[in-house]
Amino acid sequence: MERTDPRESARHDYAAALARLRSARQRFVDAHVPMETADGWPPFWTNDQHEAVVGYMNAWQFFVRARTGAAAAGITRAAGPGG
Repeated sequence: MERTDPRESARHDYAAALARLRSARQRFVDAHVPMETADGWPPFWTNDQHEAVVGYMNAWQFFVRARTGAAAAGITRAAGPGG
């Protein structure tokens, strides 16, 4: 069934993007991706670590686009105390 209400569609897209971001963040954390070395050279990443970084980056992009769509649909709310 296709969603025709733009607000409901934006809400669904945002929820999906947030779930994707949370999953990608956990994969990134679990991959133990090194960000620097003692000598200042870029660290070696395994294929899994590289995929975790790229997946996290893509999930952030998807999330920002969904957040922008939610704002355009007028469904954003101000954060309460602490976030």
